[in-house]
Amino acid sequence: MNENIQEVFGQFAVQLADGVQLFDTAEEAAVALSAFENGAANLELATEYASSQGLDGKNAKGKINVVLSFLTWVDAGRPGASVAPEAVVEEAAEDSAEDVAVATKDSDGDDITF
Repeated sequence: MNENIQEVFGQFAVQLADGVQLFDTAEEAAVALSAFENGAANLELATEYASSQGLDGKNAKGKINVVLSFLTWVDAGRPGASVAPEAVVEEAAEDSAEDVAVATKDSDGDDITF
């Protein structure tokens, strides 16, 4: 747990701009602290990304929100993340390979078989 997060009577306290905030879980407190500490830098990164993709207007705003959420989650130490069971990982890899096989075509436009 982050040293800036303190457990207080079963809740987790963190100092933010508008004072101490209490959260039900350490993960929630970590995400809030991360957003507070890294928000400006993450917003700049997300905006750069959307711009590099040629997005503007509502499309850019939606993409920026998703990227910000992801960066905040990573900065908070990936709370709630779990390693996928091996069977799920293998199935995803097989599905991905099938998608590639179907989508791959030779220079004449014919499907390539593996």
